[in-house]
Amino acid sequence: MAKRADGFLNQIIDYAGTFPPAALPADQAVANYLGFMNSRDGWIVENLAWLVKDLNILEDLLGNHEAGVSAIGRPGTEWAEWQSAREADAKDMSVFLGVCQNASIQTYECVAPPLSHLSAGIGSLKSYQNETDVFFELPWDRDITTELAMIAEQDWLSAKFRCGGAAVPTPIQLANVLKECIDLELPFKLTAGLHEPIAHEGQHGFLNVIAAIGFRYLDDASVSEMASILGDENAASFSIRDSFSYRGRAFSEDDLEELRTFFLTFGSCSVAEPLAGLDRLFSN
Repeated sequence: MAKRADGFLNQIIDYAGTFPPAALPADQAVANYLGFMNSRDGWIVENLAWLVKDLNILEDLLGNHEAGVSAIGRPGTEWAEWQSAREADAKDMSVFLGVCQNASIQTYECVAPPLSHLSAGIGSLKSYQNETDVFFELPWDRDITTELAMIAEQDWLSAKFRCGGAAVPTPIQLANVLKECIDLELPFKLTAGLHEPIAHEGQHGFLNVIAAIGFRYLDDASVSEMASILGDENAASFSIRDSFSYRGRAFSEDDLEELRTFFLTFGSCSVAEPLAGLDRLFSN
């Protein structure tokens, strides 16, 4: 399976072992991450997702091992709270990078500030543009078209969407934001609810996402067509044997490489489950 999938799925998972539902102890999550990176399964793993507020314990856990970190910022939805959270995050990341020479913060991810303060929020983080990639996580409970357009104006800023947990987006909700990202040429990452390659029991699948954005970007699929792909729970619709294809529509290596410039990574507290799902699909 890896020989077929390790191209277009290369480094697509940010391992989030300390996050639910796994919620592993910090030492076990780090041990798992280091184990993945030194195993044949390491091809699918990108960064170690870690709370900024807990960076102070990561140095000792890493020892002499190198790690790329996706730093997850403190929550904060009201403007004053958001500003305080970003200031605290900046201090913690600065201290961590000063003492942990073998780790790098590859991404910094936080909730987006309120729309009324989005421009100011973007400006307050502009100093990061030469240091790391920044992602604003956006909600599902309102129209975010304006936010996406403003984020897309910054080449150092990208979008993040949560696909599981307390609020699972419907296929049509997810299709709408993915369509906007493709049309704006805005990179994005996803998190939660993507343990399986194929949608199942109302949960989303990461191969469904790739197929949906592929049909939008390459074939100008409508939102309803994208939603149909996102909701497709039939494994027979997908193939990763010779190339990635959906219902007979094959995507070339160049196509898939281009699609991954949009769909960067997804956070998952498991690496074994996505790999097992790919193995099942490949063996069918």
